Amino acid sequence: PICWPTVVLLAAAALDDAGAKVARHVRAAAATALLLSFGLSARARDLPSALASELRPPLGRRSGVKVGWSLTLHPLTASAVSKARTQDDTLEIGATDPNRAWLQHLCPALKAMARTTPLLLDMTAPTYLNLFRRAVKSVRGGHFHPHQLRHGGASADGALKVPELTMLMRGRWAARKSLLRYMRPAQFLRQLENFSKSNLVLVDAAV
Repeated sequence: PICWPTVVLLAAAALDDAGAKVARHVRAAAATALLLSFGLSARARDLPSALASELRPPLGRRSGVKVGWSLTLHPLTASAVSKARTQDDTLEIGATDPNRAWLQHLCPALKAMARTTPLLLDMTAPTYLNLFRRAVKSVRGGHFHPHQLRHGGASADGALKVPELTMLMRGRWAARKSLLRYMRPAQFLRQLENFSKSNLVLVDAAV
C-alpha cells in the first residue's frame, strides 16, 4: 500500500509538473484523482470516469440526513457498472479520517471547474497514468501503481479501526476476503515509521 504522506507528495508533484506539457487544470485533475483515489479506496479507473453531476454538496440536519460532500460512482443513469457489478455507490469524501477531512474543501472548486465537461476530472486515463508515473519518479517513491492507492486507503482505514462493513461499502468489495487481501495496516504503519521528519515537513507544506 501507499501511505497517506506519500500520496500528498505525489499529488503536489503532479500539480507542479510543468514539464509534463499538459495544462495546469489537467495536472490539478490528476492531483485530485490521487488524493480521492486513496480517500475513497477507488479503483484506478473510477476517478477518470466519474461524472461531474455525481459530486454532491453537503446536506444539513434540516434535510434529515447530515452528510458532507459525496461522490456517486457508476450511477444508475449510466450503463457502466463496478467490477463487483454494482451501481450508485455513493461515498462521503474524507469521512473515515479527521486528517483527511480537508478533502471536503477541494470539492467546491472541483465542482466549479467541471462546468465545461460532463466528466468530473478533465483528463484521460492515459494522461493520469503518465502524470502518476512522473510524480513517482519526481519524489523517488519506488515502483508504485495507481491501484496501490486503493490498497493504501483500505490499509489506513484498517489501522484506524474503521468498521469492516463501512470499509466494504466504501471500497465496493464483494466479499470480506477480498477486503482482507487489500487491508495491510502493518505495512502501512511500517511505511509511516520510515517516513523522514524532513518529508513530513514537506507534506505539511503541501497540505
